[in-house]
Amino acid sequence: MIKNYQFDGNRCIHGNLPNRTGVTRVSFDFRVMRYEDYDSTHSLTSLSKGNKFIIGDYYQLMELP
Repeated sequence: MIKNYQFDGNRCIHGNLPNRTGVTRVSFDFRVMRYEDYDSTHSLTSLSKGNKFIIGDYYQLMELP
């Protein structure tokens, strides 16, 4: 069975630094991990926004039908 998934990128808030180069920048960055490998006690944060690497702050839980 073929399943289709849609990336709703225009509604995502990015956390990169402002582009002040005058040149268009395009970037796709997504990360996938098994839930079994997720560590909710991870203490590091993202460089640009200071988000904690936890579900609900940096990560979102994606459930497939």
